[in-house]
Amino acid sequence: MKNYIWAFPIAGIYFVFETVFGALPTIIMRLLGFDKAANAYNRFWMSLTSDFILFFLNIHVKVTGDLEGLKKELKSGRKICFIANHTSMMDIPVMSGTLCLGCGYIMLERFKHYPFINTMGIAADCVFIPANDMKRGVEAIRKGAERIEKGQTFAVFPEGKRSKTGEIDNFKPGSFRLAFISGADIIPLTIKGVRDGFEDRKSFFGRVDGTVHIGSPVRTENLDRDKRSEVCQKVEQQIKTTYATL
Repeated sequence: MKNYIWAFPIAGIYFVFETVFGALPTIIMRLLGFDKAANAYNRFWMSLTSDFILFFLNIHVKVTGDLEGLKKELKSGRKICFIANHTSMMDIPVMSGTLCLGCGYIMLERFKHYPFINTMGIAADCVFIPANDMKRGVEAIRKGAERIEKGQTFAVFPEGKRSKTGEIDNFKPGSFRLAFISGADIIPLTIKGVRDGFEDRKSFFGRVDGTVHIGSPVRTENLDRDKRSEVCQKVEQQIKTTYATL
């Protein structure tokens, strides 16, 4: 049995609460065409509830790296794509709460069939991508790129799935297409330590310290094929190196 089985009843209450007061109002705003209002409300609500999750689990996240640069980038109006490692279910609360990013995510299509998670994904304007269908996968990436071009920020976990061991898996180059197609700036994020507050938690009590490191933006506009390959390798190496030193 998983170490975090104790959290299931609490998670159920949270998902119901989040759906009723967060996701459904956001979806209604989107259906009415109020996308900017929907994005602002979703950002506020996800930040609020994510901070509550981290507070409840007593996970304290320290922010390192170029925080001021991130704030300037978000205010600049430039197109943005976050690239982050994925070793814990708490990675999204860190991004939504600690950093208050309010971004959409590229999510595996199977999550469309998970109650509550699917409504939260739709509210956040996420794009669902199939696991083993290259043609539909490319279409999903293009759909995400179109949303970035309209002003939405997006986040990708290029490992393709959450790590089961806590170690960073190899990045899939195709994940970077979202940034390349839209010409978005890539902002690398390295998240470490929060897995100890959930998946690998030994006891409900006690403080857990985690860290999120903000890397410097990497420009992707007008890059040729060779330069794109260099960017993929550079971002992957940067995140893995930072993860090892945090």
